[in-house]
Amino acid sequence: EVRDTSTAPVTVTCSTTPPGVPPPVVPPTVVPPTPVIDIGVTKSATSPTRLNGNVTYTIVVSSLGPDPATGVEVKDPAPGFVQYSSAGSSDPSVTCNVVENGALVSCNRPGTFSPGQSFVVTVVGKATKTGTFTNTVTVSTPGDSKASNNQASASTVVVAPVTPPTSKPKPKPIVQICAT
Repeated sequence: EVRDTSTAPVTVTCSTTPPGVPPPVVPPTVVPPTPVIDIGVTKSATSPTRLNGNVTYTIVVSSLGPDPATGVEVKDPAPGFVQYSSAGSSDPSVTCNVVENGALVSCNRPGTFSPGQSFVVTVVGKATKTGTFTNTVTVSTPGDSKASNNQASASTVVVAPVTPPTSKPKPKPIVQICAT
C-alpha cells in the first residue's frame, strides 16, 4: 500500500446558486441628491419718522428654491432708541412675537415653504430719540445653501417735531398827549 503524503492547496467554493445560474445582480446604492434650499429677505422702513412717533418696518421673506424650505425663522432686533410694539404677518401660518421688552421680534413659519412663495412681516415701533437708525433682520432655515441673502437692512431718520414759530406781540401804540 503506497500513500501519498504530499500536501497541495485545495480551493473550495460554496454557493447557494445552483451551477449554471448567474449570481443575482445587486443594484448600486443610490444616494439621493442634497436639496438646494435658498431663502432671501428684503426690508424697508418708513422715513422720516417724528420723535415719539411710529416707525414701520416691512420685511419680505421669499423661498427662492429650487427645493422647498421648512422651519423658517425671522429675527429682527430693534435698533437703538426704537421700542417695538407689534408684529404680524400676511401669512396666517406665521407666528410673530415681540419679546425682550420690545427689543426683538421673533417669527416662525412651520411647514413647507415652497419655491416662489413669500410672506410679509410688518413690525411697528416707537422712535424715542432723534437721529438715523439702521435696523437689520436675519432669516434662517435648515440647509439654506446661500447665506449671502439672509440679511437685509433699512434705515429711518427720526426728526424732532416741528415747532411753529412764535409771533411776538405787537407793541401797543404809545398815546401821545399834546398840551395846548
